[in-house]
Amino acid sequence: MNDKKQKRTTPFRLPAIAVAAFICLLLILPHTAAPALYTPEMDAETDLHDRVSVLRQATQDNSGVILPLMDEIFSSSGTLVLNLELKDFSSAERDLDEYLAQSRQFDNLVVRLDMSQSDLEEWRRLNAQNKEDLLELFNDTRRFSELEQLEIEYRDADNPDMLYSVMYEGEALKSKIKETVASYESRSEEMVGVSRQFEVETEAYEESVEGTRTISKSVEEEQEERSAVIQREVAPRSDLHITLGLEPAEVRYGDTLNISGRISGTDQRVVSLYLDSRIYKNLTATAEGTFLHREQIKKIGSGMHTLYATSDGKFSDVVSFRVISRNTTLSLTQSGSRNITGRLLADDIPVSGAPIRILSAGRQIATPKTTPDGSYTADLKLAEGEHHITAIFDDTAYPLLRGESEELLIIVDPPEEARSLEDYIAIFLSAVVLIVIGAGGVWYLRRRSGTVTRETIPVIDDPPEIIAESIEEREEETPPIPEEFDPSTDTTLSTYHALEESDYPAALRSLFLGLAKETGIDTPLTATAGDIRQRRSGDTDLHAWLAAYELVLYGGQIPDAETRQWCVDTYQRLREDHA
Repeated sequence: MNDKKQKRTTPFRLPAIAVAAFICLLLILPHTAAPALYTPEMDAETDLHDRVSVLRQATQDNSGVILPLMDEIFSSSGTLVLNLELKDFSSAERDLDEYLAQSRQFDNLVVRLDMSQSDLEEWRRLNAQNKEDLLELFNDTRRFSELEQLEIEYRDADNPDMLYSVMYEGEALKSKIKETVASYESRSEEMVGVSRQFEVETEAYEESVEGTRTISKSVEEEQEERSAVIQREVAPRSDLHITLGLEPAEVRYGDTLNISGRISGTDQRVVSLYLDSRIYKNLTATAEGTFLHREQIKKIGSGMHTLYATSDGKFSDVVSFRVISRNTTLSLTQSGSRNITGRLLADDIPVSGAPIRILSAGRQIATPKTTPDGSYTADLKLAEGEHHITAIFDDTAYPLLRGESEELLIIVDPPEEARSLEDYIAIFLSAVVLIVIGAGGVWYLRRRSGTVTRETIPVIDDPPEIIAESIEEREEETPPIPEEFDPSTDTTLSTYHALEESDYPAALRSLFLGLAKETGIDTPLTATAGDIRQRRSGDTDLHAWLAAYELVLYGGQIPDAETRQWCVDTYQRLREDHA
């Protein structure tokens, strides 16, 4: 029986193999010179899909991460101001570092989750201004506190000139601290209103506003006492006088500030100007004692600034001026496949030397600087596919408002690779092999068709026996019953342990994909934590695990060893419960 079966199938096996080989080679031939048959970008519908790390950002279920972070920012600002009141600057510095880190984390979340047009963006903007005020308040109050020690040292050294410098620097710091506190307080009502829309507690923030008022009042009282004591102990030289004036009192980017004065009663002609208690410029007065300096306003922060002059131990009065922020316009255009260009203007004035942040899908990829005419260019390193590019200017060292360009879509086509001699040889050899196999198959088929006759076709004597054998073979091929979940053979856990030390977010992501697949989601790669919660709405352990996952993936937190082990143990228990 087996002999008859063999006679029937053998004559047609070789032509079938030849045809199959011919088809396979025909499909492979176009790729012989460029063998990259698959890349991750091929499955990407947008530039958000070609990286798993970017896909993690695309979640709607983010309130469990952002709102607690807003509470933490308020809490850190409250403790920072409290420690400044107590003059505990070492603790205040730790509070400031924590506050700045939390603010950066919040800014990144707003950008990465594409919430730039929401009320959260307004909260982010207000907090950015508060951040600048608290940073200045910390630096100025710490410097003001250091004056007390300098006053003691100069008094012991019997150095009246330096005692006067301490007094005048204290006057400048007092004015600046008062201005900073007024700025911080001015937006408190708006900040509280926006926060309450998200039901965020504002008690710690409101206490920080009250605390800054207390700091300003304390500095003012301490400086008045210091000035009175120094003026009583050290009589000023009646023969030496320095006058100082400036105009205009309010300036903007690109304006010119005129600083002038006169020194008399001495042959000394070198006059030192101090801006915000720091040496700014040394001027040489004329033979008549007059001096003049014109400064174009460029890289200086917005707000109130103080200025005084000193020469030969004599000080002028402290004068002040205000720098007002200008509006900005930021353009962005494509100048090549991966090149961009644009221009930054303050109203109609070009901005020179300003850093421009270039973002793609919320990730910073370049930071060009503007030229004297306000233009900038950048050569971007972009992969193939679509990219949504945005340019942003937000450097607070300039008296300019934040500027953002319109979004620019850049499509990078795959490069046309030049074929080498080896490529052409490979194509030629492939073609020869195809021709030989095709010709051999045709020859064999013609030969068989000329020799097969009706008498040579074997007769099947016992068809039912063959059918029974076929049925038995199919029954033996029944697929095995799936085994229960076994952690020792779980490839997901293997992936997790392989990535745990080098890239923990990616490692935790692998466990998330395993849970998504276990809950029955057909496309785990595009699943969100909210999708899994909807399918297992009553599973509290699963919800707790997903909350920890979001803090790592979107909040940037890296847990300790105990929390990591809890994530693995909970994952295994969830898989076993639903196996």
